[in-house]
Amino acid sequence: MDDEACKAVGSVVALIGDMLQRSGICSMTEFANRIGSMAMMAKDTGPEFERRGEMLATMAFCVLAYDQGRDMEPGGQLN
Repeated sequence: MDDEACKAVGSVVALIGDMLQRSGICSMTEFANRIGSMAMMAKDTGPEFERRGEMLATMAFCVLAYDQGRDMEPGGQLN
């Protein structure tokens, strides 16, 4: 999966996180942290899972960026 596709999936994951938060199931921060934990576990599993960990980390960032009102680029701001 290329970076743009990963960010697109991350955007959908962010919308799911928003629905979970609105339903009172968990906060978007908690959801992003859980995805981030999965990313770390994947990276720690071995080099064959490093790319998977990177993709999960990107998705976790997308959830946090959405929650904080930023675009999907580090340091970016929505207009």
